[in-house]
Amino acid sequence: MKRLSLVIGGGKFGSKAIEYLLRHSELFIVIDKNEKCTAAKNYDLKKLFINTARYPLPEGNYFLRGQAREALILTLRLKPKYIFATAPIHVAATLVKEEYQLEEWNEGINSILVGVPLKVVVSIGNGTIVVSYNRYNRNGVYVRRIAMHQAYAQLQK
Repeated sequence: MKRLSLVIGGGKFGSKAIEYLLRHSELFIVIDKNEKCTAAKNYDLKKLFINTARYPLPEGNYFLRGQAREALILTLRLKPKYIFATAPIHVAATLVKEEYQLEEWNEGINSILVGVPLKVVVSIGNGTIVVSYNRYNRNGVYVRRIAMHQAYAQLQK
């Protein structure tokens, strides 16, 4: 059985990952919380449900409606060949948070923000700081790749 790859996020960048995988004849599963995401609309993907996602899967490409918990389950269960982390979150940090049941440390955000130039801060909330040097310029041209940082820490009792 050929190992599948996992695409976390079915938007614009997830679609770019899908194009790459299709060009290289790689099988994959797309995970997105939105069943009407770009990938689900534009590609012929079989629906997959977390309770049936086990090897061997019939050959094909799949869409699974889910978020971090489902991505973690699939990663541990299927041991994908490649993982394309294209969701607008810090995927690795989110998977660790899920696995170890960590909670956001909202109070820690202020201490982290002291060293971050405000011009690169995209958003703040839910224990997360999203920063990016990537911007679309006034002509709509994408300038750089996105960098995201999340601050997670388990709250002390």
